[in-house]
Amino acid sequence: MAPHKGRRIAIALGVVAIAVLAAAIYACRDRLREAWYLHRLDSPDLVTSYRAARKLGELRSERALPRIVELFRACEGHDREAAAVFGVQRMDLGSFFPLIFMRIGSPAVPYMVEILKGNGKAHCRSMAAMSLGYIPPASREVILLLADRANRDRDKNVRISCLFALSSLNAKDPEAITAIEKARGDKNPSVRRMAEFAKELLGGE
Repeated sequence: MAPHKGRRIAIALGVVAIAVLAAAIYACRDRLREAWYLHRLDSPDLVTSYRAARKLGELRSERALPRIVELFRACEGHDREAAAVFGVQRMDLGSFFPLIFMRIGSPAVPYMVEILKGNGKAHCRSMAAMSLGYIPPASREVILLLADRANRDRDKNVRISCLFALSSLNAKDPEAITAIEKARGDKNPSVRRMAEFAKELLGGE
């Protein structure tokens, strides 16, 4: 075989190998990014952890859920860190974590159900309810839980979030309609206003 012909074959094989390697890297890019942000999620710096949580939400990472839920349970009072992730002066954590769970979708639902059923911090229960409202379609279990907590939770913000979630999910189950109607007579005026809003959204009179 002529030397120049052998060189051409070697070059061609090299180009093919590089193309195959590039394709493999491209195909694995999300997995590599996920691994990187999972590592960053455990940073002692909350801003770094919150940035990683946001990115993992965009990647719809189920592997990250347990750790993100841990951050979520301990997030009270850290609005400033959440704001830094978006480069704004103010950021409500009530929007930050529910949006992450919305992006991950249905795998986040069991975690939110567990939190809403529990007796943990009210702000966690409220954000769990809000998150459930962002993840359609809702199961009957979720609708019944939201309807129950819309009337029975001891915290007004949780009751408001449950009513919001029912309206967001367009929940027209009899139990949801009954819960919204009952909430119109809630002792708290903010809950009553949310109930009126929910009823209007669902087409009530």
